[in-house]
This record gives sequence, C-alpha cells and structure tokens, in this order.
Amino acid sequence: MRATVIVDLGYGDSGKGTIVDYLVRERAAEMVVRYGGGAQCGHNVVLPDGTHHEFHQFGAGTFAGAGTHLSRFVCVNPQMLFIEDHGLQQVGVPDALQRLSLDPLAPLTTPFHVAANRIRETARRHASSIHGSVGLGIGETRRYEIAGMDVPRVQDCLSADALRHKLDDLRVAICSDVGHLVPSLPGAAGNDLWRGLTAGADIDELVEIYTTLPNVCEIAPLNLMAYNEVIFEGHQGVLLDEFRGFYPYNTWTDCTADNAFRLLERLPCESEVLGVTRAYSTRHGAGPFVTESDQVNFDEPHNVHGPWQGQWRQGWTDLVTLRYAMLCLGQWRMDSVAVTHLDRIADLRSWHVAHDYYGVNMTEMVPPSIQDEERIWAERQKILSSTLLKARPKTRKLVGRLDDQVCEQIEEAVMAPVSIRSYGPTYEQKFMEVPA
Repeated sequence: MRATVIVDLGYGDSGKGTIVDYLVRERAAEMVVRYGGGAQCGHNVVLPDGTHHEFHQFGAGTFAGAGTHLSRFVCVNPQMLFIEDHGLQQVGVPDALQRLSLDPLAPLTTPFHVAANRIRETARRHASSIHGSVGLGIGETRRYEIAGMDVPRVQDCLSADALRHKLDDLRVAICSDVGHLVPSLPGAAGNDLWRGLTAGADIDELVEIYTTLPNVCEIAPLNLMAYNEVIFEGHQGVLLDEFRGFYPYNTWTDCTADNAFRLLERLPCESEVLGVTRAYSTRHGAGPFVTESDQVNFDEPHNVHGPWQGQWRQGWTDLVTLRYAMLCLGQWRMDSVAVTHLDRIADLRSWHVAHDYYGVNMTEMVPPSIQDEERIWAERQKILSSTLLKARPKTRKLVGRLDDQVCEQIEEAVMAPVSIRSYGPTYEQKFMEVPA
C-alpha cells in the first residue's frame, strides 16, 4: 500500500481539494482518508466541463470515483453529511454515501456545538478580541472531547437510547458553560443564539436523523491494507495548527501530518508527504499576515468574506512562513510540494516574494517543542503572534518567467522539490514535474 499525505502549508485555502482530485486520477487511488477537521472544510473541485462542488466532509476524490473514510480524528456532522450528499446528487454523484465509511470513535458535531461556537465568537467580537472561526462548532466539539466528557460519537448512532442520553448531557453542559455570555451579547444576537441552543434542535429529531447513518454508510475502522493507493486529505493549514499556529488565531485541531501517521502506525506501507501552497499568500479573517498587500487582489470565485470567518485577504509569496510550516512537520519531512494558482502570476511583468521580516528575529520563527507545557507554548506563541502583527516583509522583486522563479524560491525555502504545478482549477491544468 502507498499513502500520500496532503498537508496545507499556509492558513488554509491552498487548493488541497483540487490536488487530491488530481492525484486520485493520476494514481488510481481507491480511497481518500480525511484525517482531521470537520464540516468547516471547503475543498473546491472543478471538472473540465464546469461541474463544481465544495467538499466539506466527503473526500475531494469523490468525483474521480474514490471512497471516503472519516477517521477518528474527524468531527462528523451527520446533518451536514446528508446535505452535502444531496448536493453531490445534484451534480451527478448518486452513490457518495455508499462509498463512505466512518470510524466508530469519531466525535459528533451537533447543533449545540454550533450554537455554543457562535455565542463564544459573538462575545469575543463584542469584546474586540475576535480570533477567527468558521462558526460550525468544530472547536466546541474538540473542547468537550479534550475535557474528557463522554461525548456523542459515531458509534452511538447504533443505539438510539445511548445517543439520546449523550445528547441530553451535552446540551446541559453547553448551556451551563456559555449561558453567562448571553446577556452581554449585542442586540437580538444573544437571544437568537440562545434559542438555537436551548430550543432550536429537538433531541428526538436529532436521534432520528443520526440513527439513519448505519443504514446508508459503513461504521467501522478502515482496513488500510485492503487498498493499493490511499490519499490522506488534510484540513485547514499548518499555520493554524492548535499547537504550532500563531495563538490565539489558531484552531483546536492538529493540522500537521501527525494524525495521518498515527493512522499509518506500524503498517507496512510506502508513504510520502506532499505540501500544498498557493503561488501567493492568502488568509481568512483575523491574525498575523505579514505579506498582505492591496497590490495583490486576484478574483476569488470560491473564497469570499464570511460572517464568521471574516475578510478574505491576499498577499505576496511568503518564504518565511513556508520555512516555518516545513519545520512544523517535524519528523514528517516533506518529500515534495504542489504549487497551485500559478496561472495567476505566470503572465505578470513582476512579482514580489518575502524572504525575511523587518521587526522579527528569525530565531523566533521556530515552532514550540511538543514537550513544552501548555502554559509555556501558549505564551510563547502569543508573543510571536503579537510580534508578527507588527512586522513588515523584506521582499525581493522578480521579473521574467515568474512561475518558474516562484517555484524555485519555494523549493529553496522548504528544501523539497516542486512535484506538481497547477495552472487552473481542473485536473487537466495540473502537471507532474519530472525529477532531474
């Protein structure tokens, strides 16, 4: 069995989905394993005939015929699974659920998590301390799992009584945790969100929906050795990682390759790590973004300003954060890189890449040690974030064949070759580089 682990080297939105679609076709992969995140993912795949789908929980290899497995590290939202399946049926994929399997231990994301997420984020916004969220409850799902609560899991969908009991306990716990925030929320927002938590989702209705899952897809651990080619599809980006990201503008999940290799542990297989980055930098919402520039303003059909994520931002190619992302992978060193959106810069007259920052000692741009206590690494990353918010890029100007030059600069920064170049959203616009 050969496993290819896809990792986003930025703040997300690198084009992971389109690379997964391409690799499934190129390597005849039979299975795509999602190894983190949840329904907040938005991995866009466009076919040559214009057919488009934004993949949230199903693997981005679905159009190409691959199955999807949601591992124990994925926060599964059953309601959104059914909504997404309906969307796939509308674009000609009638059997996505039949090709889906779920790990029994994967935690469930419920409407209660979503409401709590939005209450907390609205409170942060009101206090001018917003740090970014997609507003779909992934962080809340992880919060209660990490705290040791007996949270609802996929396996509970096999028993209506067990599921009902866990959902009831979860709602009580969440109401207790966030109720004090509601009176301080502005306008009608607090009352609306509170109603969504206390009365907006009937537990019996949720039980009815969730217990249909075993009838339409498989609930079982995945036997990876049953497949010749498996693509591990990452989520978000390394710069948002729960431990190595720029706190507090980070996520609650591990965005490196760690969880993929936990799933591959002790299996006899050939594996490689493929980093994915755009030819330019992007970020959604609040947080450090040193190379942001109003001179970089490409059309963006699939990423827009969102009520929870915040503003869509763009900037010059950032070699500093690419080096940092490479270091975040630790022992799982990158074998190669896929560079997307090269068509955006290929025909420009000039371009800028940031190779250093003003106001930052580059010895600070090293991820914290995994052995550090939480108090130590959180404070360290908070200081680094504060420094980066004030930093300015040191750039060099490129002229000539910009796509070639940007790829060369990226290779030097991450010490790995560019193996895939993407000049558009479809698989026909991607090219595998032949090693010299």
